[in-house]
Amino acid sequence: MKVVRFAMLLAAGLAAGCQTNSSRTGIATVSTSGNSAPTNTPHATAILHVQGMSCPLCANNIDKQLLGVRGVEKVTVDLGTGQVKAKLSPANPPTREELAAAIQRSGFTLDRIDMPAERSAP
Repeated sequence: MKVVRFAMLLAAGLAAGCQTNSSRTGIATVSTSGNSAPTNTPHATAILHVQGMSCPLCANNIDKQLLGVRGVEKVTVDLGTGQVKAKLSPANPPTREELAAAIQRSGFTLDRIDMPAERSAP
């Protein structure tokens, strides 16, 4: 009976998601599987500053949304600083608007996005 009660409480907590703004620190890293670019290809990284993340469930939600964006290859979430680093495809990088929309879909507040500097043609 206790196991069933615990399972119900756990399911209710996971369904509700993380609603707190505690200052716990932690880093969650997930990378995509499948086709990867050659190791000698330079990758640009966008840094997204996100408010409200405080647990691995938060990181997982943001991770899933960003990895669904065309051109995002890897996501690293730092819960302590609120920074989300998105490794971008050099051949087909996402736009600032696409990244912002993914954060909005995840239910968090985006403060700003630091996009990699555009390289000038030689």
